[in-house]
Amino acid sequence: MANIAIYTPKSDTYRHLGLGTGFTPGMTAVSYTNSTAIIPNPERGFFQYTETHYQSDDTGYTPLSASTMETNRTTLGRALVFRYFVIEKYLNQDTIDTTYLDLLKADFAAARSAGVKLVIRFSYSNSGDMTAPYGADPAPARVISHIQQLAPAINEYADVIDSIQTGFIGMWGEWYYTDNFGDQGVLTEQNWIDRIAVVDTLLDYVDSRVFILVRYVGVKHRIFGDTVTARSARVGFHNDAFLAPYDDYGTYTTFTSMNVTDTRAYLQNQQNIPMGGESAVGNSPHSDWPNADTELATYHWTFLNPEYHADVLNSWGSTGRDEAARKLGYRLRLTSGEYQPSAVVGGSYAVKMNIANDGYASPHRNRPVQIIFSDGTNSYTRTATADIRNWEPGTTATISTSITAPAIAGTYNLYLCLPDASAEIATTPAYAIQLANTGLWDGAKGWNDLQKSVVVS
Repeated sequence: MANIAIYTPKSDTYRHLGLGTGFTPGMTAVSYTNSTAIIPNPERGFFQYTETHYQSDDTGYTPLSASTMETNRTTLGRALVFRYFVIEKYLNQDTIDTTYLDLLKADFAAARSAGVKLVIRFSYSNSGDMTAPYGADPAPARVISHIQQLAPAINEYADVIDSIQTGFIGMWGEWYYTDNFGDQGVLTEQNWIDRIAVVDTLLDYVDSRVFILVRYVGVKHRIFGDTVTARSARVGFHNDAFLAPYDDYGTYTTFTSMNVTDTRAYLQNQQNIPMGGESAVGNSPHSDWPNADTELATYHWTFLNPEYHADVLNSWGSTGRDEAARKLGYRLRLTSGEYQPSAVVGGSYAVKMNIANDGYASPHRNRPVQIIFSDGTNSYTRTATADIRNWEPGTTATISTSITAPAIAGTYNLYLCLPDASAEIATTPAYAIQLANTGLWDGAKGWNDLQKSVVVS
């Protein structure tokens, strides 16, 4: 829904619409209505948990269902799917079978068909009594080889893989209870060399569109320090003990020489990376809402498991859960806009839009900002210069640009489209961003209606 007014020098219409007095003479002002809906936007939100195995006899694999994922996306708002690949067979085998790689690619293709993205993790074990030996990981050289063999299948579908957790090491792939990489946080220098080699191999062999997520804050700091580089900018976090005792079960204290205050400050300052995970145990009042809301905002959470741990999620109540579902990651909302009422064929056309981010985080990937002229039959796309990763939570970004009007006279409606940057899914509506406004979304096209028509003559 929108309110529209045309400014004239003797009119105070802008003030009545709540648009203030920062108007541009000769422009048409439009204000937009906020939506409270839970929106299944890409690369954010509560995820759908899935798990599959591959035993030594080639059994245990349960393929992903495209129809189930699509239903969960459209009805539950699950635009992210967590895929846990437990590869027991390869604990004692060097070569990844072609059959297994084909199973992976079929899962990735199903995700693309369903309009979802994946957060993936590989682990050699997800069970045990936490008593060494764990049977949790092979020697480092085999792990490195496995990553190199898995990478081509991942890269083929990098457009729908949001991130890969470093996994591979230790029980559950969580880097703590390990046989070959240093056990329970007691690491030699060689253990660090071997662990860093896993991170480096993922960065070197996996498509640069895919983020790499580490379990402990100290791991990224140990490798990259405070320096931001193209490599460090690809490394995010997964906290699998959110709001648990003992500083989230060591999330802020393990593998680091920093104190907890400094570790938390380091994480708080991380920007434009995925930050996700799950809770581990009820820890009232620390894990109750609204403290959970405060921590989700402080550390810019992008995604969260809605099923685990039940004690934590249930303590938030439906109000807290719904608020988290709305605010995880980015939540972009048009507040107002100014548009020329008319244009000359092929001439300059001025647009100004204000977009608020009501979420916990900035978008961690840039994507085109497209302004579309459409007369119902023909459409003309213009791209504004903007980096949406700079649209920080709690702020309002302004797009003020001059674009080229259509080359054919007519009356056109204006739309805003924020499609995926990957060519494979750039035209798939499910991967475009829906703004948090009422009455604007065209799900068939992946466009947001700016509620403004333009006469081009």
